[in-house]
Amino acid sequence: MGFFSSSNPPLPKSTNKVWKTEQACLKGIVTESLLSIKQSRIPVILTFFDDAHTKLVSFLKASNVPYHGVDAFAGKDVWLQKNIIFVVHAFSAGNIFDNIPTSAAVNFFGLGRYPLLGIENSLLEKLNTRFPKAPVIFCLSLDDSLFESLGAKNLKPLMETLGLGDEESIEHTMVNKALHNALEKIGQKVNMETKTASEKDWFRRNLPAA
Repeated sequence: MGFFSSSNPPLPKSTNKVWKTEQACLKGIVTESLLSIKQSRIPVILTFFDDAHTKLVSFLKASNVPYHGVDAFAGKDVWLQKNIIFVVHAFSAGNIFDNIPTSAAVNFFGLGRYPLLGIENSLLEKLNTRFPKAPVIFCLSLDDSLFESLGAKNLKPLMETLGLGDEESIEHTMVNKALHNALEKIGQKVNMETKTASEKDWFRRNLPAA
């Protein structure tokens, strides 16, 4: 499967930032979230797999960054906290996002991408409907199983050619389109999804030949 395919379907209201390593991505998404706080916006990090959620929380704790893990039992008062990063499992039960005041200035960050575009787009549509002005930024790394399965070996040399350091990211419409096209192809190959706790296991069980 070629990473840079030629189709150009309409893209959801989101963008992607890609770092070279998983650790750089974790640092990057936290840095972006802290910048949101400085801009008087509410940073909400969405996780799609349990292992990614655990790694993020461990990173936040080790870095002494204030955060709150929001679950289905959280009320509206939770979102009134200041100078804090909110961490939410994207597919948690309940109407978590309905408790965020619609008047709030929110920045959404996705830790990675969900491999099935239809499921991910349903989430984006919900967020865009309730918070039409809120940006959604997906933060990924070349260590992600998604990139490993796409044969995106030419992206790392490109990042190095552009002079990007280990802690710098690439953000480009070309990358957005490439990821969108690749996720569409994955969706065409998966007839019945097997849910997993990690991205690596997801690709191993749902795309064993990838």
